[in-house]
Amino acid sequence: MSEVLAASIWTLFSFIIVYWACEALDLRDTKWLVIFVWVLSGLLAVLPGIDGMLSKILLGVRLPTTVEEARIGPVWKSAAAKIGMAGPRHSLWIEDSKEVTTPITIGRTVGVTHWALNKLSPALLEAVMVRELASHMVSRSSLSRLGSWYSIPARLVAVAIRSLIRLSRTVPVIGWAIFSFLVLSYLGVVLAAVIFFEDPVGPLLYLLPLLAPLVLAGVRHWNERMADRAAADLGFGPQLIEVFYLWQAEQKAQFERSGNGQLVWLDSNRVISQRIRALEIYQRALTRP
Repeated sequence: MSEVLAASIWTLFSFIIVYWACEALDLRDTKWLVIFVWVLSGLLAVLPGIDGMLSKILLGVRLPTTVEEARIGPVWKSAAAKIGMAGPRHSLWIEDSKEVTTPITIGRTVGVTHWALNKLSPALLEAVMVRELASHMVSRSSLSRLGSWYSIPARLVAVAIRSLIRLSRTVPVIGWAIFSFLVLSYLGVVLAAVIFFEDPVGPLLYLLPLLAPLVLAGVRHWNERMADRAAADLGFGPQLIEVFYLWQAEQKAQFERSGNGQLVWLDSNRVISQRIRALEIYQRALTRP
């Protein structure tokens, strides 16, 4: 259900962005043709190898190096065999991040973070791999692939916004000037839509992107919880909880050494603490006689 909701939300926001782009380029006579072509382009999502291409573009993952493959190969095969997914059905990708787990990947691609690969023992790494594989046991690869394809316009805008935020932190004067200009421009468009649109639906389309971060964050957290539960159902709940505590302790130690990034650390700690508590409650329910 969460996968269907996430795909629907991304597709809705992508539709709005494509619609806005047609309006901005003054394609009023052909905008519905452009939108039809965009919808029809979803047929490309069935092409072989599209999972890997979308994963690289949208999630920033990469194929493992020879050294990484030698380290994770036996763990990958063991995890797949234990949950009955042995065989070349899925491909393994690496996310160069310090997060504990990856987001739900696309189609038949399975991701593991650089942190998990290099910091965890084989037993704990296996628990993480079981979690990632288990999340694909209940997912629909075709729906995931199609939703990811239609999400490209919205995700490109999200990447641009994140880049502006990073720029505002690196070069505050330039970054905040650009960011403030775009925010004021957007608010001006929303105000104009409210004043001049006779149809009440029009202004709502301009207000929807304001809700996107909250809705998508909620869906992402729900997907994380469901993947954690899937691993617990397969008997890897205690190991996964140990992984979360290990990551939490390491992040806290790094923050105390550097003294920087307090807000980022507090947010990360809040999220992982919620995941730990939810998984511990679920694990107790599983073991209750």
